[in-house]
Amino acid sequence: MAETHSESMVIEQDGQPYDALLVAVPVLAWTRYMIPSGPLKGDVADALRTQLQAHVLATGTLVGLAPFLYSIDQLPRHHVETYRLAQQLAHAAIGHHAAKLSFGDLPETSPILADPRFLLAVVAAPAGAPLFRWQEEEHGNRIERGQCLEQWAAQGGPSLSVALPGCEFECLLPDAYYSACRDADERIRPHTVRTAIRYLFDTLGAAPQELRAVVAGFGERRIDEYRVGFTRRASNDVIYGVVWPLYGRENGDVSVDNATLEGETPMEGPMEEIVSLLKECGVTDVRRHAGRFEPEYCDDCGVPLYADPLGEIVHAEMPEDASPAQPHFH
Repeated sequence: MAETHSESMVIEQDGQPYDALLVAVPVLAWTRYMIPSGPLKGDVADALRTQLQAHVLATGTLVGLAPFLYSIDQLPRHHVETYRLAQQLAHAAIGHHAAKLSFGDLPETSPILADPRFLLAVVAAPAGAPLFRWQEEEHGNRIERGQCLEQWAAQGGPSLSVALPGCEFECLLPDAYYSACRDADERIRPHTVRTAIRYLFDTLGAAPQELRAVVAGFGERRIDEYRVGFTRRASNDVIYGVVWPLYGRENGDVSVDNATLEGETPMEGPMEEIVSLLKECGVTDVRRHAGRFEPEYCDDCGVPLYADPLGEIVHAEMPEDASPAQPHFH
């Protein structure tokens, strides 16, 4: 209920009530460089707004787009902040003027190899009218969501390429703010694993078959996330790691681990999905730890700690001769 109230509202303009909805436009991005975030150039923002109106939003809707490419760290964190941003963009949409937003206080973006980026906009329509194209009909037929996504990816993609130099990316269907953000958080997870394996090959020359993956569940009362640490096959030193967060009914799935230990056929669950993905990527040596570990973080830098093959919780440390950080794309 709080989510609905913070992302949607009714605004009146010249006696006409408008339904307004805060929309997130997710893009899954991955690279060996830094994934950009920040202000968009005017022509790029204008082009993206035009393509959204043409392929995603219903005919006759009004749009207020924030000229900014957000990382997860920069999204509104609380319902009050979400509502405030939605109000500002809604008034910009209905008033046909650019939104006056301040981006100076937004935090720095964490340097992650695979991460979602978001455009935020408010779409407004006369009360009761459709907001999205898939709520309309064309020649008597309902427009399909998949068709909208295909057209948005094809026509919005070139402008997103300008905003995301040096990145590969996948467009997701724009939707109501909270729903779209959750979908992006789930859908980025396989990309984080694939990109980590490619990164280790690029920086260390370690082919997938030369790596071992160590998968362990972490959480305070139940398993909230799996952490995947990578070692060389002949070593117990964790050199890199990624986090696979769990959502909804995925949380607390310990049965997969226990079934595996007892030699039974494991149930399909997050653990099996991760292991299957690792093997698909060429990492066939996978160590699965049973049970649940306390979620520990480095006191100095705040990064998650990972389980090594022996079950010790350790800091992932790249070898000294590895590239020290992700370079910027030039």
